[in-house]
Amino acid sequence: LITVPLLMIEFYLILSAITKVSSGIFWRLMIGTLVMLIGGYIGETAYTEESARIFGDSTITIGFVIGML
Repeated sequence: LITVPLLMIEFYLILSAITKVSSGIFWRLMIGTLVMLIGGYIGETAYTEESARIFGDSTITIGFVIGML
């Protein structure tokens, strides 16, 4: 769940070591990483009555789709 988001941040660090990049790229990658982590967590939680009550049925599906993108 956390491997790809860490690679996104590592990509920025390696790119900034090679050439000058704006800090805006870092923040876009960070926001994308957080969306991926939160969506993936919601989508990958075990489907139980409690998780359906907390997140709702459609939210779990939407979270899974966001996490996969």
